[in-house]
Amino acid sequence: MSSRSRLLESSTHVAKGVENSGEARPGAYGVDGRSQENIALHARRQASLRRMQEEASQRRLQEEAAAAAAAAAPSQDDEPPRDDDDEEQQATEEQAMEAQVQVAPSKEENNESSSNKYILIGVFVVLVLAAGAGIGLGVGLSSGGGSSSGDVPTGGNPTEGGREESCDLDTLLYQPCQQEGGGPNSQTLFSQISQDPLCQQVQTLYESVFVQKIQQEVDPNFSEQPGSCEPSNLAIWSISAHGSSQEESEASLADLYVWRTFFFATKQKSDGSLGSWLSDSPCDWQDVTCRNSSISPGHNQPAGTVVVEGVRLQRATLEGTLPSELGLATDLETLGLKGGASVSGTLPTELGSLSRLKYLNISGLSLSGTLPSELCMPAMLETLAITSGFLTGTLPSELGNCEDLEILDLRFNSFTGTIPSELWMLGNLTDILLGNNRFNDGPIPTQIFEMPKLRALYFATISRDGTIPTEFGLMTNLEFLVLFSNLLSGTIPSELGNTAKLRVLSLVGNRLTGPMPTELGRLTDLEVLGFSSNDLSGSIPDEVCSLW
Repeated sequence: MSSRSRLLESSTHVAKGVENSGEARPGAYGVDGRSQENIALHARRQASLRRMQEEASQRRLQEEAAAAAAAAAPSQDDEPPRDDDDEEQQATEEQAMEAQVQVAPSKEENNESSSNKYILIGVFVVLVLAAGAGIGLGVGLSSGGGSSSGDVPTGGNPTEGGREESCDLDTLLYQPCQQEGGGPNSQTLFSQISQDPLCQQVQTLYESVFVQKIQQEVDPNFSEQPGSCEPSNLAIWSISAHGSSQEESEASLADLYVWRTFFFATKQKSDGSLGSWLSDSPCDWQDVTCRNSSISPGHNQPAGTVVVEGVRLQRATLEGTLPSELGLATDLETLGLKGGASVSGTLPTELGSLSRLKYLNISGLSLSGTLPSELCMPAMLETLAITSGFLTGTLPSELGNCEDLEILDLRFNSFTGTIPSELWMLGNLTDILLGNNRFNDGPIPTQIFEMPKLRALYFATISRDGTIPTEFGLMTNLEFLVLFSNLLSGTIPSELGNTAKLRVLSLVGNRLTGPMPTELGRLTDLEVLGFSSNDLSGSIPDEVCSLW
């Protein structure tokens, strides 16, 4: 391939180059692995849950052991008959013991001697009596079954297999609410839950405990709607389904409420990629980072509380809308949502309440409306990226309040008007990516050249006119300059050869004239050069060709 043919002129290549480079920096704010302290907290919670369920299991063990001992009590001198009924009874007893007491692997039914049978029954009885007397023998007891929705059982009836049934909210509430049109009406759903005996305790916790706790401690605007398909209501039902285990949980009640509301608002399912969000330990949740508030105190959280500090969804399929309850996640520092083309609605203004938020990246969602002026109320915001949506209107001048902002990426929306001058006063900005909008902003503002940290400027397809300022040659940190598909005229300034770190230069689709300056040959780091669809004259200088 000749050196000239290797010059990349496609605007598609340029856009890709800038996009990949822009993603590298936000990645620095990614989700870290959960800490050892959070793992220990989760282990203590699991132990507490097992202790609370042991009493019920022990009572069942005692009853079954007494029945088994009474049924198998021949004299020690007599050999018991070996008929089919006894073999079936022995298999049943061994299965019951294996399900309730984790002592040893199952025995061979057809090759077991009669003496081994009595030994096993004797061990079973001794273990049960020891458990009833509170003697610690290191035997693990089963905690019973869970529901298909991931909810911890709060009470129920034992089945023939010795496992507990639980209130199946996934079938009674969650799945009907996910149906087209919102499923059955609220009265029908509430009636089904009220009539299910397994759900009585869950319903009591919903009505008498958690609705009041949410209203008093988290969301005073919540109103009780027992059978409603509102995501916030489903979230409280889910919390109630954990029952007493939630009382012992180190997780923040606010986080459970907020992120389960998000779970149901974006049409997630219990068997989907975010099904772990129905457990009550945020440290186990998919794509979530948590921390212990004793390490970094949370908002109104007691010491030892586990709070969610980061959510970055890369693989989940999001639908529905973004709930306003996101504004209640006051300990959140990182929020990244990608790949939710079926998410509609507006960007919640309540996000401005997240005073700890540093990283906000919402890409590929079909959001409409305007960019909320409240977004820059968090003084710590460093990355604001909302791309590939349908946002309209003008950019709010309040963007100038984001004093710590480093990356601003609003590409591929439908913003109009002019870019507020307050933006050019943000001295920490390194990446300004505003291309592929409908701005009508005139010449390139000279204030840009007073931003010494600027690394990337993406002004593609925003109807810029005028000429390319020679002051670009003074920007020694500039790596990406993308000005394709504008109305720029005049010549390519030779001063661009002084931007020694420049890696991408795209001038495609303008009205530029004159020759290509030989000084561009000094850009030894240049990877992408686009200049097609202009009125340039002459040939490409050898100095430029030698770069490839």
